[in-house]
Amino acid sequence: MIPLPPVRTLALVLVGACATAAPAAPVTRVAPAAPVAPATPTTTDAGAPVAEARPAFSVADPLPPTVGVIVAEQAGATVALHPEHGPDLALADGERVTYVDDTAGMGEHDTQVGATATVEARGVRGTVPNARVVTEARLHRAPGGGAAVFAATYLCGDFCHAEVWLLGAAGRRARITRDAGPEVVVAWRPDGERVAIGSRGLYVVDVASGRVEAADGLTAPAYAPDGALFARGAGEDDAVFALADGAAPRRVFAAPGRPPAPVADMPTGDPSPVAFEQEGAVLRATFWRRPQRYVTAGATRDGGLVPATDAGAVAAATFLRDQMAACNAERARLRESAVFPEGATVGALRRTAPGVYLARIERPGAEPVEVSVNPRARHIHHPRGRRVALGGGLDFCPPAVWLGPHHD
Repeated sequence: MIPLPPVRTLALVLVGACATAAPAAPVTRVAPAAPVAPATPTTTDAGAPVAEARPAFSVADPLPPTVGVIVAEQAGATVALHPEHGPDLALADGERVTYVDDTAGMGEHDTQVGATATVEARGVRGTVPNARVVTEARLHRAPGGGAAVFAATYLCGDFCHAEVWLLGAAGRRARITRDAGPEVVVAWRPDGERVAIGSRGLYVVDVASGRVEAADGLTAPAYAPDGALFARGAGEDDAVFALADGAAPRRVFAAPGRPPAPVADMPTGDPSPVAFEQEGAVLRATFWRRPQRYVTAGATRDGGLVPATDAGAVAAATFLRDQMAACNAERARLRESAVFPEGATVGALRRTAPGVYLARIERPGAEPVEVSVNPRARHIHHPRGRRVALGGGLDFCPPAVWLGPHHD
């Protein structure tokens, strides 16, 4: 019998779990609140630029690719920008900046190196702590908006550490952990009321109350279409676990064999989340097994094993679903109607050539659409061409790589 990971419950007051943070109202999924009072203008000397009056950052507003937003550890605090020359500049909480890049290098031996981001603000270029600037790429937004998870590396030594925050409307924020790894998996329940975060551990957050359930020994969460939560075991037992409110994690299945022995002084990477088939009735997971190879195994929710599937078909379906979600997110950012209506699913896949699969997209109230998917080349191909509107509101949309006959 393999022991189940213990579960602990943390009470979290929203506006951050750090000792210096002042309490505030909890993050909710309601529409964005009215802007808070603008930040007080700040000067560094008689001739230094001053901050523009800006409302607190709201996750309801999508950010352009080159724009960052300063988010202090406490609402209303400032963050110091360190230019290469000249005095520091105090950036206001919620102030927009131009994001340039970030540096999160590994330290030597026991040396700890703080990760920084290079930004431009009020005509001055300099660095700020990496975890104090939000960009769109660092946000994992809730379905329907109103909340988002923000993750960023803040410190690197032998390996890197990331902070993870829950952000809400009108500048509300709560730090979930400072002990995440550089790779963070964020899974939102379809109704947006709970979010699971996996990285060297598992944190399940109730958005309205701020209550956090932390489970040791679990990571890589994924919500099924009906809202059921599944996670992977961390460390040697990388099995699939089912999690239900108020119950201990239940081990569902794992592939035969054991993972290769970990490399000395190197952290073991987290496994990947499960994928769902047949509307969530079947779970698929990838396992790293001796000798060094990946094994894909599947099971029903009660642990009954199902026949092995073509790993390439799983990759094609995953890539297509990711592109569908990205396409809808882009349309939402542009305030346009979604290309893939709610309830659109990827149906059966069959291989038509080496590495190429024919996928069927089912859409409510419209005829199915068949597309050819090559996940390695990151191509999605429809025989009617590029930029062709299809019945039922589906057309070709960036950032998906849609290809037509003239690309063959």
